[in-house]
Amino acid sequence: MLDAKLQVPPPRPGIVVRSSLLDRMVAADGPNVIAVAAPPGYGKTTLLAQLSERERPRVGWLSADRLDNDPAVLLTDLAAALDRIEALDRAVVRALTSMGAGVATVPLLVDALRSMTGPALLVIDQADEITSPESLDILTELALSVPDGSRLAIASRHHFGPAARLRARRGLLEIGVEELAMDAAEADELLRRADLELADDDVAALVERTEGWPAGLYLAALAAKSGGATAGIVFAGDDRFVGDYLRAEFLERASRSEVAFLTRTSILDRMCGPLCDAVVGRRRSGDVL
Repeated sequence: MLDAKLQVPPPRPGIVVRSSLLDRMVAADGPNVIAVAAPPGYGKTTLLAQLSERERPRVGWLSADRLDNDPAVLLTDLAAALDRIEALDRAVVRALTSMGAGVATVPLLVDALRSMTGPALLVIDQADEITSPESLDILTELALSVPDGSRLAIASRHHFGPAARLRARRGLLEIGVEELAMDAAEADELLRRADLELADDDVAALVERTEGWPAGLYLAALAAKSGGATAGIVFAGDDRFVGDYLRAEFLERASRSEVAFLTRTSILDRMCGPLCDAVVGRRRSGDVL
């Protein structure tokens, strides 16, 4: 199980290489921390996997899960990820993996990075799985202490907590929805790799309709191939491929109250906080939105 968490996801056929983003991420004068934050389907994991391929073999990868809400588990996983780059001192490993290890032992991780014989990249994917205050404190302290020459890359569905402090010291590269959204050229490449060729005008219309959402573009290709029509015309939010995707990636993670809110407000063509309050019979719908 642990071994699977430490494996860089293998490249999948048909994936578009995000060259311009990768060039920014590997710049020699780049910041110590890279934070990739976006909703599902924007290619966060794919981007960090492509970055890892460029930086091999000095890459430690961790696909976080809910077990990492235990600080001892998180520190054990981080130590194992670093140990794959370069063997850590066994005394350091024992300290990091001992019962009761917490944020106070983060300096040992930082020292391990600093003492390595060359620059290293530590990747934490799916960081949104980590929600406990103790484990979040560990991530924050690690991000604020990454030594020069090494880098920490974090992917999450949410904005990274210590971003403001890192931004102030110019130690952070932030990549969000705007950067991850595909332009017409990237969309055309993605569609062609999915065996769908469209006219330039249709590609541009599809990019506008999906707002460059990579998963949406791919789902549009599936919908077009399934229906035998032009994707820019037939693709919409009620397509079965989109429905399956949203159920798997969002609704199965949402709470019962969130699903109820979405269901009751789905009758609205446009929405705002006060209007949703009136529909659902509650206050502070704006906060939910």
